[in-house]
Amino acid sequence: MKYFKAKKSCIQFLRFRISQNIIVFALFLNLVMGNNIAVVKSLRGVSMIQRLESNSFTETAFIESKLNNGDALNIKKRAHLSLIYLDETIILTILEDTRLELVDTDNTRTINVEYGTILHNVKSHPESGTFRIETPFSVATTRFGEFAAIVDPSNGADHFICQYGSLEVINLFSGKLIQIGPEQKVVSNGLGEIIKAPSFAREYPINPDNEPIDFSVKKIDDEVFKDTVIFPDLEKKQEEIILQDQSVDILSENNAAIVKEEDNVLVPEKISNETNEDDEATDKKSLLSKIFSLNGIVKTIFRIIFVYTFLLGTSS
Repeated sequence: MKYFKAKKSCIQFLRFRISQNIIVFALFLNLVMGNNIAVVKSLRGVSMIQRLESNSFTETAFIESKLNNGDALNIKKRAHLSLIYLDETIILTILEDTRLELVDTDNTRTINVEYGTILHNVKSHPESGTFRIETPFSVATTRFGEFAAIVDPSNGADHFICQYGSLEVINLFSGKLIQIGPEQKVVSNGLGEIIKAPSFAREYPINPDNEPIDFSVKKIDDEVFKDTVIFPDLEKKQEEIILQDQSVDILSENNAAIVKEEDNVLVPEKISNETNEDDEATDKKSLLSKIFSLNGIVKTIFRIIFVYTFLLGTSS
């Protein structure tokens, strides 16, 4: 009898040890692999992540960053972040100046929003559970739909705006529940008041990832520049200026040609006059050279003697 009891206790101890090893191994896998529930798909600006085991936001978010159960996000100013759950049933776009925490259970997915603006796109799926948003004043639940949650604790109010699908909102202070559908909104405050009203398109926050590029400003600027009053025909004026410059160049070239032709006509006349003057000078120089040369002096003396003797002969 004691043998069977010892054997039974030994088997129970072995089972306990095996189950303990399995639990430890599962915890080790969970620590190594991580309990990933979502992944960052797009972002702009600075967004910080606070892991479950951390007490502060020490990790910077990047594209393809894995988000685990219990992680918190802090979206800074002039920033936004979009994440998608791994089963692709929920897409969240978190706008600037927002802080929230991701919490998953077996049947419910919850985001605890401290403050900020979040755009939700919850797709209907047979295996998907209830999606919940917890704020300081309200709790909103849905199984499918697209809506925005604007949480402003400084004003003490939550705004939920539905685009399509359905949404139930409960005020935590009064316990009142209101259900809304497309183009409707709910305002819930810290005084226990909850109001249902129609929504307008301009009230829904703009999704930065889906905002189309608008070139209208550029086109308007071009048209204004073309139709300006100061220079209505700027291109024509430039063409006229270019033509005037070309005509001035042509006239200057023609004037230069005329001047050159006149110079060509006047140059031979100057040259001929200069040659005649040179010839006269040379003639004068030759005559003086003949007179004042040795032969010239002898001939002059002979002529004087001849004339003197002729005059003496005639006188005698």
